[in-house]
Amino acid sequence: MIWGQPDGPLDAKLLAVGRDYGYYESAHKPEPRGFVGAAGWYLDRALWEEAQVPRPLVRVTNVANTRPAGDKWEAHEPGAVARGTSELHDELTRFQQAGGVLVLALGEQALQACTRGDPTFKPKKGETITETRGYLFPSVVGVPVLAAVHPASFLHG
Repeated sequence: MIWGQPDGPLDAKLLAVGRDYGYYESAHKPEPRGFVGAAGWYLDRALWEEAQVPRPLVRVTNVANTRPAGDKWEAHEPGAVARGTSELHDELTRFQQAGGVLVLALGEQALQACTRGDPTFKPKKGETITETRGYLFPSVVGVPVLAAVHPASFLHG
């Protein structure tokens, strides 16, 4: 199992949260880094073209800073999601204390982890990431969370 750390400036105004590492993220050397593959290209492009925010000004993390077997959420080793969720909540608190303004939750697990504290929560129909993207919600620490689909969704049609 590969463990990584959040990436980007500690005083960032925007915190982007993904699900976990994929192949390209876990292969990044010397340490895993979030959103460096094709999904990262889409994220960088959206940040710049839609918000004029360059990636170096964004702090990036995941619900679980690990790569599960087969890139399947359900395949995380026991405790990895709980550990990652706890570390994410610590990161959200640091982000808020440093004057962070907005959390960008990229995908269902990120949204549920940031807003409910439980990335495994299954929302009812009409309240999934597809229906709630573009809306703001309070995080578990109070910082606003913007729901967004994960950039990898553009790769999978």
